Amino acid sequence: MKRINLASVFMTSLALSALLGIVLVVAVVVLYQVLDSMGAIGSVNQALTEINIGQLPNSGRVLTYAFVLAAVDVVLLTVLSTLLAGVYNLVSSFTGGIEVTLVDD
Repeated sequence: MKRINLASVFMTSLALSALLGIVLVVAVVVLYQVLDSMGAIGSVNQALTEINIGQLPNSGRVLTYAFVLAAVDVVLLTVLSTLLAGVYNLVSSFTGGIEVTLVDD
């Protein structure tokens, strides 16, 4: 492999990181709902109120945090993978790339 098309890396990493962001948001929502239905959120809030620290964020705020984290994740993963493909292209222009040999069994 001497060269990787940066546009294909960008589109592929954008699609995969968007799916990862969706999985992250769904996992946070499911985990929060499970903990809330078990009563864990309420008991932690009660304990935090008793020692005057505050309370855990409500479900709307947790969902907002999950969306922001997923958006940052999508942007960072897409940019990082595209930059790494560009670095590979630069290095492979000096070294000749990676040689792959396929053998038939």
